[in-house]
Amino acid sequence: MDSPPPSSRVYENIFQSLPIIQNAAPPSPPEPLSWQDDVGLSLCFVAILTLTAVANVFFCIPRRSDPASPAASEGVSEAQQGLRQKEGRVDTHALTGLRGFAALHVALGHYCAISPVHVDLIGGASMSFFYLLSGFVMTLGYAKDLVAADSSSNLANFNKRRFWRNRFARLFPMYMLTNIVYFLVLHFSWQGPGMLSSTNFDWNLALTFLGLNMWIYPLDAWLPTDAVCCQHQVALPSNFVTWTVQTMAVFYIVFPYMLPWLKAVKRRRLVIHMLFWLQAVTFLSIVSFGVFALKNFNVGYWSARAWPLSRIPVFAMGCLAAVERIHGGGHVTCRFRTADAGGEARRWGWRASVLGACYVLILTAGVVLNE
Repeated sequence: MDSPPPSSRVYENIFQSLPIIQNAAPPSPPEPLSWQDDVGLSLCFVAILTLTAVANVFFCIPRRSDPASPAASEGVSEAQQGLRQKEGRVDTHALTGLRGFAALHVALGHYCAISPVHVDLIGGASMSFFYLLSGFVMTLGYAKDLVAADSSSNLANFNKRRFWRNRFARLFPMYMLTNIVYFLVLHFSWQGPGMLSSTNFDWNLALTFLGLNMWIYPLDAWLPTDAVCCQHQVALPSNFVTWTVQTMAVFYIVFPYMLPWLKAVKRRRLVIHMLFWLQAVTFLSIVSFGVFALKNFNVGYWSARAWPLSRIPVFAMGCLAAVERIHGGGHVTCRFRTADAGGEARRWGWRASVLGACYVLILTAGVVLNE
C-alpha cells in the first residue's frame, strides 16, 4: 500500500493532535447532552455563563459622563501641545519585549504540541497577557486624555464609529486573508476522508466568515458529533489560531462604553484585585463544570478560555492599570528609568522578577504533570 505524500502526513499529524478537528471519531466519545433529557445540567450551564456575562459586563456599564466644558488647550499652539503630549507619553518599549516573549511561548507551544516531540508547553497560558496588554495599550492610545485626573474632556466626544472602523480595518482583512489561505491549502493538500465534504466543515466555515465560532462554542455540548469527520459540531475558525481575533473583538465593542467607568473608579488597586479573583473563580467554575458535569473537557475549557464575555475581566484589568499609570500611581506600575524612583524601582523590579520566576516554575510543573 502506497504511503501518503509528505504534505498529507504533515496535515494528518496536525489534525489528529488537535482536539477540535479530528479525522476520525474518538474511541469512546461522550454522549451529547440534550436540552430535553438534561434540563438541570443545561440550565446550570446556562446560568453559569449568564452570571459570568452579567458580572463581567457590570464593570463596563457607563455610570455618568463628565459635563461638557471648554478644552483646556485653547490658546496653546500646536507645537506646545505636541511637546506636552511627548513629555507625558508613557514609554511602552518594554511591553514590546514582553509581547515578543509571550508570542514565542505561544508559537513554541503550538509547534512542540504537534511535532514528534509531543510536549505541551502550555502556550495558551500567555494569552491572558495579550488580553491584559491590549487593555493597557488601548487605554493609553485612545483614552489617555479622557481618563486623566485633571482632564476636562467630554467623554461623549469619543468617536466610537471611527474607533470601531479603525479596529475593523486593522484586523479583519488579515483575519479573512489567513483563513482563506488556510482553507485553500487544506483544500488542495488534504487527502483524508470526509473533512471537506462534511456538513460540519461547511457550518464552521460560515461561522468563520461571520466571526462567530467563539460566540456560540458553548452550544457544542448539546450538538451531536459527526462520526465521519469531526468530534465537534462547533469548531475553531478555519485558521484555528484566529480564534483570538473573535474573542478580542468584544473588547473593542465594549471599550468605548468602559471609559466613564474607568474615569469614575477611585480605588483602582482594589478593583484590579477583585477582577483577578472574579476571572479566576469564573474560569475555574466553567472548566470544572465542563469536566465533572458535562464530561467534556474541551467544551468547558474553550468556553472559559475563549468565550468573549468570560474574558472581559482581564481586559478591564489592563485598562485600569493604564489609568493608574496615567495618574502616576506606583503600586501597579513603576517608572524604572526615572532618577527619583530609587528604592521603589528596585522593589518593583524584585517583585516582577520573583513573580516571573514563579510563573516559569508553575508552567514547568504543568508541562511535567501534563505528560
